[in-house]
Amino acid sequence: GEGIRPNEVSFNTLINIYAEDSNPYNCKLHLENCLALLRDMETENIKPDDQTYSSLIKVCTRGGLMTEAMQMFKDMKENRVVPNLAAYTTLINGFAKAGHLERVEIQSSTDLLIREMKITGVDPNVPIFTALINLCATLKDLDRAERYFDEMKRKGLVPNQITRKILKKCRRMCASRQEE
Repeated sequence: GEGIRPNEVSFNTLINIYAEDSNPYNCKLHLENCLALLRDMETENIKPDDQTYSSLIKVCTRGGLMTEAMQMFKDMKENRVVPNLAAYTTLINGFAKAGHLERVEIQSSTDLLIREMKITGVDPNVPIFTALINLCATLKDLDRAERYFDEMKRKGLVPNQITRKILKKCRRMCASRQEE
């Protein structure tokens, strides 16, 4: 007999398992396995969706593979899949953790993501603003962090404990930098 045929859900589940397990030591192998699954999806005539791409982006960002993550984001759009909030949040969080990248590269990439969100009408939510404030903490850019925090409140979003904790961390880091 034919047996059970894989579908979008089964492929997305497998890719997400790799994403959840991904780290700097295994991410390249995990990404190779995920790309093989992506090829299998094509063979089965199953189109990757926003969930597929968000998980692929997560495989990359968890290992610091930001070039590959941005390529997945580009592929997502080229395949006419509308990026979801998870994709943006994962990318911004990835840049916040990408200590190997230059500040200018991090800022220009995230500025591009923010512009694209505005152009495509994606409204930032609390996790997006929290990720942006966390990125500002990494870059020690308190002014920008405060602007994001104010914009968040202006949009009627209620900062959660994590957002407040990260903003406090940013204020502490910037205060200690000024004392140097």
